[in-house]
Amino acid sequence: MQELTHGLIDVDAALRNYLRTIGDDIPTLEQCALNTARASVFRLHAACVAEFRASCDLTHIDRRILAAVRTDIGGYNGVSEDEREQFEEAVDASLFRNESDADAFITAYVEAQLASGSETADVSWLERKETFHFLLPTRPLDWLRKFPVIAQHPLNRLFDMAVRYGNRADLLALIRERCADLDSGMLPHKLEAQRRFWFLRHFWFLDDDQSAVWAALDRDPDFIFELDHIRSEQRGDHASWPDLSAAKIARILNTFVDRWPPVPLPSSWGTGSPKPETAYRYLSEIVYTIGRDTTDAVLPILDGLLADPRMAPFHNNLRSIRAASRRVISLRDFTPPSAAAVRAALDQGRPASVEHMRRIVVEFLGQLQDDVLGGDLGVIDQFYEKGQRLGENAATRRIVNWLRPRLEPLGFADVIEHQLAGGNRCDITCSIQTPAGRKMLVVEVKGQWNAELFTAAQVQLADRYAVHPTAEEQGVYLVLWFGADEKIAGLKNHENLQPIGLKEKLEKGLPVELDGKIDVVVLDLARR
Repeated sequence: MQELTHGLIDVDAALRNYLRTIGDDIPTLEQCALNTARASVFRLHAACVAEFRASCDLTHIDRRILAAVRTDIGGYNGVSEDEREQFEEAVDASLFRNESDADAFITAYVEAQLASGSETADVSWLERKETFHFLLPTRPLDWLRKFPVIAQHPLNRLFDMAVRYGNRADLLALIRERCADLDSGMLPHKLEAQRRFWFLRHFWFLDDDQSAVWAALDRDPDFIFELDHIRSEQRGDHASWPDLSAAKIARILNTFVDRWPPVPLPSSWGTGSPKPETAYRYLSEIVYTIGRDTTDAVLPILDGLLADPRMAPFHNNLRSIRAASRRVISLRDFTPPSAAAVRAALDQGRPASVEHMRRIVVEFLGQLQDDVLGGDLGVIDQFYEKGQRLGENAATRRIVNWLRPRLEPLGFADVIEHQLAGGNRCDITCSIQTPAGRKMLVVEVKGQWNAELFTAAQVQLADRYAVHPTAEEQGVYLVLWFGADEKIAGLKNHENLQPIGLKEKLEKGLPVELDGKIDVVVLDLARR
């Protein structure tokens, strides 16, 4: 400025003098908010900077001037960053003597912008400036109530601040109120956008009846991109929205899996990706978030999705998630055995855990194998009638009858055999009562000829866990072997498998998540 006046005018002195002569011609905070006094605010800003440079004191300046200048700090290029920070501190010290001063300033300045419907209404002052942090727990919600129809950008910012800092019960009440107000058929375009905004948040945050809300949202196949946008924003350390429940994710999948069928997904993607790619990638990725739901409801929901042929592209991931969810729920409900239970197990041979039960049952099955191979007790004859081997169900009953008198003295109760519909599945269950609660062991039994021989350990035993959560995701897979001439899994034994080879093959086929939790036993009942 001095260069422009060639030193003929003392610009700083002129600016400082301007502060003394301005009188009452000072822009109001409303004018500053609506940007209708830009030139006047700029002059006052420059004048206050000149005064600060000369005296390092702003306490004598009219606080209305300081309020106008405060709205412009950051928009003036005539100072260095260090000087700007010092100047801002001086303005704040004079302008905001207490919280009431700060409240009055931010109320007048921001509410004028919100009332105008401006898309650029700057509600971020609450978060950016420490001076106003005391208002964060209440003011975003207050403004959302006071200004029900505001532009999309400030609406999003205020809602997210209410999520992060506000009272959750008050926020949920507001969502219900706004949805009730907007649930009235066809609306003007602006209100239709508001309805979509609040209905989406009703779906996300509330567990109330969602039928009316979802009916309004799922009419548009492109609604999936709004869900994808929120998921993208709620990643990392700044995420503040809750995870969707498994039930809500299932609803999204059920609604959109037919509208956005599978497409090849390239390794790179972005905002320019085709809609079908973006939609299907979203569906593929939200499947993984089902596992974040640790409630008991997650397992039935996963089973429902696995039973739905439309979800076939996701079945492998859903099975892995189901296994992980069972582990999480088992650990959540797990109570370690007490010292008394451990002492009883050591002193009396009584089991104190499902793992101990497994070891005992496997040991007794080994004794049964010895009796069968010994041949002197006629044990093997129990598994044949009229020269023909028994089926799975009859053989299982013989095994239960042999195990029961040996297990009951060790504290095992309810050593029983179950048969399921169709006679194609049977298992043995037994339980113990420990100070930590009831524990159950499931023994899945299959004849070597059974077509499901190589899948039962993974699928059927896993299904039993869902029915018996006290099994702690452990079990025994017992295979009945009647000789190399019998079929293997419904097919001729071309590999000439023997009991040891079959056991190794079954163990190799177990998924990683069952490693160390399933004992495979092949009981050799072949006549020699």
